[in-house]
Amino acid sequence: MVRSTAQDIIDIKREVLRLTPPAHFSMKDIARSFFGALLLASTFIFSSQLITQAKLLTQTHIAAIILATILVLTVEIYFIGYERVQDKHSRKFIQFWAKRIVTFYIVALVVAVGLSYLYGFNLVLDTQAEVVNLTLMLSFPASVGAAIADLLRTY
Repeated sequence: MVRSTAQDIIDIKREVLRLTPPAHFSMKDIARSFFGALLLASTFIFSSQLITQAKLLTQTHIAAIILATILVLTVEIYFIGYERVQDKHSRKFIQFWAKRIVTFYIVALVVAVGLSYLYGFNLVLDTQAEVVNLTLMLSFPASVGAAIADLLRTY
């Protein structure tokens, strides 16, 4: 039987796009996450609007930022990482998700605090609450960078 060109294209796409299952989490992944977080957060740290907004945020805004960060990380972890897991019975999503989200968020917070203090934004802001607001605002892009760097390492 003669194969059609369309079927050949589908087979080639399937072979090229074949995704390898994610490896188990290691210290290399944490280091990779740190550099991804640093890279993405450093692009936001120099925005003067960040300082202005840190002074204006309410507790509701902070809660929304934290929830949005967790939601975006969960979506990234599921669609970029867990979807490639072939044996989902032995690797449950909650285990796969928990160690990654905790690690990514802690790395993001460390990077956000480090950048805030490195560039002296703690001296510009009036209260400790504003420094916390800035840190949490900066942790959103940092956590996205941490997740992307780790989860896309096979590409």
